[in-house]
Amino acid sequence: MQLWVRRLRRWGPGLGIGLALAALGFAFIRGVQPGTIALFLVGSAIALISWLLGLNWQQRSLRSGATAAGTTALILLLLILLNWGAVRWDRRLDLTEAQLNSLAPESQQVVSKLQQPVTLWFFSAQPDPGLQKLVQLYQRQSPQLRFERVDLQQRPDLAERLGVKDEGDLILEQGDRRQFLVNQAVTPLSEARLTTAIANLQQTAATPLYWLQGHGEPTPEALAAANQALSDRGYTVRPLNLASQLATGNADIPNDAALVAIAAPERPLLAAEVASLQRYLDRGGRLLVLAPPTTETGLEPLLQPWGLNLDRRSVIDSSSGAIAGFGPEAPLVDRYGNHPITQAFGNGLSFFPKAGAILIEEKPEIQVDPLLISNDRSWAEADLGDTVGFDPARDLRGPLALAAAASRKTGDQEARIVVFGSSQFLQDGLFNQQLNGDVFLNSVGWLSDRQADALSIRPRQSRDRRLLLTGWRATVVTWLSLVIIPLAGFSGAAWLTWQRRKAI
Repeated sequence: MQLWVRRLRRWGPGLGIGLALAALGFAFIRGVQPGTIALFLVGSAIALISWLLGLNWQQRSLRSGATAAGTTALILLLLILLNWGAVRWDRRLDLTEAQLNSLAPESQQVVSKLQQPVTLWFFSAQPDPGLQKLVQLYQRQSPQLRFERVDLQQRPDLAERLGVKDEGDLILEQGDRRQFLVNQAVTPLSEARLTTAIANLQQTAATPLYWLQGHGEPTPEALAAANQALSDRGYTVRPLNLASQLATGNADIPNDAALVAIAAPERPLLAAEVASLQRYLDRGGRLLVLAPPTTETGLEPLLQPWGLNLDRRSVIDSSSGAIAGFGPEAPLVDRYGNHPITQAFGNGLSFFPKAGAILIEEKPEIQVDPLLISNDRSWAEADLGDTVGFDPARDLRGPLALAAAASRKTGDQEARIVVFGSSQFLQDGLFNQQLNGDVFLNSVGWLSDRQADALSIRPRQSRDRRLLLTGWRATVVTWLSLVIIPLAGFSGAAWLTWQRRKAI
């Protein structure tokens, strides 16, 4: 044993240093690999042990220094292990009162179920710290969510494939399905919007949506953006002509219809068609109505028992309509009802050209809620002439409901209706502006029971904990903090000093 110790003292330092330098050479030439790391550690260990064996451990100063060095090495090793563990197992504790740095339980549930990669494309030349912070919260729940920032000028091929037009667009893609979220420069991405979009991409079974036809409704080409957004979210859009079915003796709504949508009919529906819709609602159906005030729909006998009345006067908002880039017949909305469809919108903007008011009447066993509310300066105009002004005798002063949602229990089912006093906001040039498309898509999602949990996520805000003081309270606090307490402290210190000197 002593022979090997002497040899190690003599040859060990050179051998260890040589092995360590060889490992560094291999790492420089071929890259850092597990073998080079092991060789470096072995060489360093041989050199260190040889050096330690060559020391005179009888000296007291050497033993004290070795003890201090060993303690320091153990502390450094502990810090290294703690840092490695923190990187390897990333865990965070959100101590904010409103849980501002955590995802809502609904979002965590949706993201944790991701089975395939989902890519969030951000087309911008500059990073967005707020967006990156939000995405990191999702990525901690699942590595399936990927985030890519792309310069629109450098990747025009990718922008063309995803249908990107403007700087700041956010696109969510999974496989061959994709969905436009928002333009980050106009409307920052929210947790509710991202969670709902992720959940929509996971829908595998198609949800049939029927557009009623035969009364001069807009053509599918005029609603291409809305229909494309529905298709991206797993809806199968189909036409439904009840008048044609009357000739065959079958005027019933198809049994697979998740909902029926009626958009701006130019001619009133037949009584038999209204009766068919009534039977559909009686068995728990879902109906979406978009009825401008200038059209006669014939749906009054169907909607009035639900407490929904279509006002034939046009809503005027001269101030906000000009801001939206339209005339006074395009009321701008930044107030929304407390409903799953709109409660995540906050103070976001939407606008509805050629809109009429929805007059709400309370009915027993029916829950009716306004969705879109015009501002206090709006009114329902009875006469759209050359000069428009409020007439108390004929017009109706705002705020007014431009859309409403109603529901009631029908046996084991729940029938639902959403009524809009406008339809032009669905046209291609307006659908993707502000929150117009979100209002429509959230309405369709609520009607078809799609992603109710995701729609209910409310934006989190820190609570205001500021203490507001009146005049006399502020004066008292000022005197206490700046005069009385400091003087008391100095007086006490002076008295104690005088007492000590007196005792001496």
